[in-house]
Amino acid sequence: MSVSSLTLAGAWVLEGNYLAKWQRIKELSYAPLILVVGFLVHVIWLFNTRDYDYAFHDIVRKLPLLSFPIVIGSIPAFSKRMYELIVAVFVAGLLVSTLLSFGAYLEFFSIKEDITDVRNISFFISHIRLSLLICLAIVLLFYYFFKKGKVFQMVTVSVSFWFCYFLYILSGTGLIVLILIFTYSVICIVIAQSSIRVKLLSGSAGFGFLVFVILYVMNSYNDYSQIKDNVVFQSLETHTPAGERYMHDTTSLVTENGYYLWLYVCPTEVEKTWNSKSDYHFDSIDKKAQPISGTIYRYITSKGLRKDKQGVLELTSEEVSEIESGLTSCIKLSSIKQRLYQIFFEFKNKESGFSSNGHSVTQRLNFSSAGILIVKDNFWLGVGTGDVPDAFEDKYIELNSRLAPENRKRGHNQFLTLFIAFGFVGLLIWIISFTYPIFKVFKDRYIYGAFLIISLLSFLGDDTLETQAGVTFFAFFNSFFLFHSLHKAGR
Repeated sequence: MSVSSLTLAGAWVLEGNYLAKWQRIKELSYAPLILVVGFLVHVIWLFNTRDYDYAFHDIVRKLPLLSFPIVIGSIPAFSKRMYELIVAVFVAGLLVSTLLSFGAYLEFFSIKEDITDVRNISFFISHIRLSLLICLAIVLLFYYFFKKGKVFQMVTVSVSFWFCYFLYILSGTGLIVLILIFTYSVICIVIAQSSIRVKLLSGSAGFGFLVFVILYVMNSYNDYSQIKDNVVFQSLETHTPAGERYMHDTTSLVTENGYYLWLYVCPTEVEKTWNSKSDYHFDSIDKKAQPISGTIYRYITSKGLRKDKQGVLELTSEEVSEIESGLTSCIKLSSIKQRLYQIFFEFKNKESGFSSNGHSVTQRLNFSSAGILIVKDNFWLGVGTGDVPDAFEDKYIELNSRLAPENRKRGHNQFLTLFIAFGFVGLLIWIISFTYPIFKVFKDRYIYGAFLIISLLSFLGDDTLETQAGVTFFAFFNSFFLFHSLHKAGR
């Protein structure tokens, strides 16, 4: 991505004809220059930084925010054919990528990543970034479905269903984004259609789908919360059949498959017996980089067994392999329900006072809490372009955080990261630079609006602009869709 971006910028420079390019920028109401202001904020805020090595590295990574608006905003407008060709190549590239990833998922060929964590089948870029691209591709296919012939429509439906199925396998985040894009699409149809019947049908379909999603989540939570353990806390057995003492945490409400996780735990027996059955030592980690002791406890609990010698002995060789792979339950669930159950477990675990280490959702609460405190200390001007990592590290030390050093990460929220780096003043300038051109959009508002929703959701859940794939995704498509729309409006 970096090579292609630099090649495009280099070609723009060598082409010359700068007066004509400047004229095209003026015709777009200087929108390309307004977008560039967001990049310039990163440069200006060097005055407030101490770590210049990281700052310059960060600026280099953000170069697409400079190059794409200038290049795409100053070249001749794409013809309809060229615009659609670029869209088609994008969708086709995604189709190839997902098919290759699915081949890895089915183990048609091996990859260096461990596919027991299904997110690793996205071996070209992050599964989060891939899911955002897929959601955008579905939006484009939906838009062109109504503008082409029946053969194209059949292909569009087939590819769209494939993308939806792949998201179902790969990413809960992608499905959440897709649900919100579906809601946005329904709203657009209701507004655009003059027929009352179509408005009612579209609105009813959208509302019914949202109700289904809510009921599905609620039903999943009820299933997860159902208690199967018929125990009397006042008369828990104190010793194992072998005479070792059980540990009981009666204050914890954490369950696995309806059984209490922290009742009937005998670490000494589990460790000794497990080490005799597996090459993965009890004090090591599983293939998902989770402490394998926790995975063992959760898996045995899901079977309704006690965490003692007998519980480990009842594990089959296949179940031992599943534990080594990082599976925490013997129950085979759909990828969506499995992810929901993991989220429910994380919050129950946090509610019981346990550390959030290794739990992606509840860890983010720690990231955000630390980030908000940094903002309060540096509200107006932030900590500078290069000092965000150091600011987080200092704050974790100050808070005596229970997160392990490898889990002490940044905010995983792009707006929070920008607020920390540039303060209220810089964040306000950055937001204005990327929202002002929106008010100029008149044509293709559906596509550009959907792209902005996808970007906004990615900003809320991740530091999208802190990765090469994320910043390239945002910078390229923001310029591509915005300027195409502005050119059409000007014709």
